[in-house]
Amino acid sequence: MIPAMSRGAALFLVVVLVSCGGSGPVSPHIGPPTGNGTPTPAPTPTATPTPFPTPTPTPEPTPEPSPVAQPACGDLFMKIIRPDAGVNVTNDPQIVEAAVGHSVVRVDFYYHIDAFGSGPSSQSALSPPVLITTRTSPPWRVNWKLPGGCGNTISLLAVGFDACGAGNDSGLVTVTTCKP
Repeated sequence: MIPAMSRGAALFLVVVLVSCGGSGPVSPHIGPPTGNGTPTPAPTPTATPTPFPTPTPTPEPTPEPSPVAQPACGDLFMKIIRPDAGVNVTNDPQIVEAAVGHSVVRVDFYYHIDAFGSGPSSQSALSPPVLITTRTSPPWRVNWKLPGGCGNTISLLAVGFDACGAGNDSGLVTVTTCKP
């Protein structure tokens, strides 16, 4: 048995049932889904844009280094330009300078005592030339310390070499020295 309810309460119950999808005597086709109807389509997912990778710059190939130009070989011009041949040298140290060809990369400067000064100790010297110094870059000049004594006859020589190993000499320059 159903308990008695007022007409207002019954109407309220029908409105609630209808709004909730329940069935009631007023709308027999409204109610919960039975599974026979068309299902509501699921929302279509939107594609998330794929980020483009940041392009990596392609490294430029390293250029092959150009071959280092070697100094030319062959121009071995050599000449002592200071001091002049035949002069009496008294400055100590004395500058010895050579003019050289464009392919010269090294100059060896030498002196040789040809004869000692006159007097009781005068004699010819048979010793080998003495290396003053070697220069490997311009200026092609050196300071030469004079040997002691006066009247010494001395030959100066410069020998130049190119990058290929060839050499040439300046020819002798003979001077007289005096270092008291």
